[in-house]
Amino acid sequence: MNFLEDPSDFFYKNKNFNSDRQLNGVYKDLSKTSCFTSILTAGLWRLYGGHVEFNKSKKIFFKLIESGINHFDLGNNYGRPPGSAEEFFGIALKEIKEIRDELIISSKAGYEMFPGPNGSGSSLKHLRSQIEKSLKRIDIDYLDIFYTHRFDPLCEVEVVADNLKFLHDLGLFNYVGISSYPKEKLFNLVDLLNERKVPIACLQYNLSLISLDNYLTCKECFEKWKISTIAFSPLAQGILTDSFFNKKKTSESRINENKTTVTEITSEMNISLRYISEISKKNKINVELLAMAWLLSKDFISSAAYGPRTHEQIFNMHKIREIIVNLETDFDLDKLFLYSIPAVNQWTTRDTKAKYNIL
Repeated sequence: MNFLEDPSDFFYKNKNFNSDRQLNGVYKDLSKTSCFTSILTAGLWRLYGGHVEFNKSKKIFFKLIESGINHFDLGNNYGRPPGSAEEFFGIALKEIKEIRDELIISSKAGYEMFPGPNGSGSSLKHLRSQIEKSLKRIDIDYLDIFYTHRFDPLCEVEVVADNLKFLHDLGLFNYVGISSYPKEKLFNLVDLLNERKVPIACLQYNLSLISLDNYLTCKECFEKWKISTIAFSPLAQGILTDSFFNKKKTSESRINENKTTVTEITSEMNISLRYISEISKKNKINVELLAMAWLLSKDFISSAAYGPRTHEQIFNMHKIREIIVNLETDFDLDKLFLYSIPAVNQWTTRDTKAKYNIL
């Protein structure tokens, strides 16, 4: 027996992957936790939520792992029917269960999941039921990150903190994530979780070159507590791509769906898009790579969460790092702020109180 051998060498025998997969990735620390996320996070609603045939989605999932991505983002209500994305992901994960410990798997709760006054929100009743069901659907013992998916105006922030501590103490997740809270409520919750010694991995907010509503809040949170952000919709749901700029979007693209969540292109946005195009052409960089590299060049951004559905949407993270290091012309932040569009808000809070006759 050779005691000088690297023990990790014994874990590279999985038939699905090459042995260099982690070397293909580029990683950042999650909020000084010493847990390292790939700089790209794969959001799985589109991949496993019924938009892609299962065998195809599984092949793309395996290719994402080979590309070095170790972070996979879900939500309890992802897919149609809600929960189907977690279920299909769990089926694919079974084939590679021996590498589960390499992966950061996150899910969320807070938005509508079933009818009735307890079908959404931040009560312990709702959060416990949802995280336990998520774990059953994925068929894992714990989540790496469990997000409070939205601010619940019917639940005191202190109660939310107590509920998250209770679930963390049960061992159902390693770290808390906080998604899309108003600034005052976010900072309040961070203070309360710190008091309860519940580790926080990250925030998750809509951030992109054309949507900067949350930029300063996330930056301030990092400066104050070293809590980093995972930026979702970093490509503005397909707008910040060469195929959009060149008018070559396919019929399967999100922007061409009948009921799309992609924002309407306004005259102000067109000014911002022309500016982004100028920087892209000047540096001879694809718009999508430039958009993600710009976000990831910021200390407070640990990863960019996007929704890959095809092999062409699997990016080379070393290329993104190279762009970060060598970008000759940075953006004028004042110009970006001037034409920034509102953050994604299609998942705004429903009026649960009125709908279910809560006195």
